[in-house]
Order: sequence, then structure tokens, then C-alpha cells
Amino acid sequence: MNASDLIRRGGLAAVAGAALFLVADLWTLVEEFVIGGSEKFSEQAATTSWTFVSAMFLAGGILILLGLVALYARQAEAAGVLGVVGFLLAFVLMAMVVGAMWTFAFVAPTAAIEAPAFLDNESPAGPLNIGFAITFMGFPLGWLIFGIATFRAGVFPRLAGGLLAVGALVTFAPLPAVTLLLDIAVIWLGYSLFSERRERAGEGRLAQPEVHPQTQ
Repeated sequence: MNASDLIRRGGLAAVAGAALFLVADLWTLVEEFVIGGSEKFSEQAATTSWTFVSAMFLAGGILILLGLVALYARQAEAAGVLGVVGFLLAFVLMAMVVGAMWTFAFVAPTAAIEAPAFLDNESPAGPLNIGFAITFMGFPLGWLIFGIATFRAGVFPRLAGGLLAVGALVTFAPLPAVTLLLDIAVIWLGYSLFSERRERAGEGRLAQPEVHPQTQ
């Protein structure tokens, strides 16, 4: 398998990861507005639904990290310095989000049993709040810059790059399931990357000259 194949499969990882994020975000909306949930974090974290959704976010985040590397590698030269900055910020802060998702998936359900008061405390002592603030308020910035660089590079569909930037801006809003547009943009970009080889192969077949047998 060559580097081109690995990059292309990274596009598939981006699609799968963002799709998991999308499903988890939609389920969060359903719980928020249709089913209704407990106001206490400790009661939410003790549910099977919480564990399932957190696991989807965790797996999706890991796959998106792989996909992000592939998306950048495909347009590294065209994206320039802005692309480097956006990629590094998006990757580092997305890695921090994955760490937070690991905590939500494994630590929160245990704390819900052993220390529910800790989960229900909106302002716990220590650096925890600072860490979460940096993670969830900072990671849209990386995606915003990466989206702008992607739009400018023109390697992928410009609308997809623009949607990525807009989705990152929307993520700053204090709303439930706020990453929906970002999820869709990453799916679009990942699919564009994954389908590139087939499109090029098809173009190559169309470009082949028609060969007629020579007559004697």
C-alpha cells in the first residue's frame, strides 16, 4: 500500500468519525427535546444512553484525528502556512477533545456511583474547569482556520471548506449538538478525498483513445 492509498483511506476515517459524531449529536438532540433527561449530571452519566453516546464520541474523535491528517496531507502544499497553523491547532485541540470524551465515557459513569456530588458541582475546585474551557472553546478555532485554508487551497470543493469554517463558528454558540454543521463538512471533505482515485480512474478511461484495428 502506497502513501496515496493511505491518504485516501484517511478520508474514509474522516467520514466514519464524523458520521459517529453526527449520530451522537442527533441522539443528544432527541434526548434534549423529545425524551427529556435529568437535570443532574450524575443521573445522566449513570444511564446506558450516556455510555453509548460517549463511546460514539470517543471512537468518532479518534477516527477524525486520523482523517484530519489525511485531509491536510492531500492539500499541504496548496494550503500553505495557514494550513499548517490550522492543522496543528485542530489536531492538538481535537486530541484534547478525545481525552475529554474518554473521561466522559469511563470516568463519569464511575464518578456517578462513587462521587455524584462531584459531577453535580458546576464549579469544582482545581484546574478541571480551566482544562475543559480551553478544550471546548479552543478546538473550534483550529477548525475555523483549517476550514479557511481548505477553502483558499481549492483542492477540495470550496463549499465544503466554507461549510467547515461556518460550522466551526457555530460551534462557539452555547447550544446542544452544536457541531452538526462541522460533522457534515468533515463527512463531505472525507468523501471527496476517498472518492478521488475512482474519479481519476474514470477520467483516465474516458481519455483513452479509441483504437481501431488496422486494415491490410
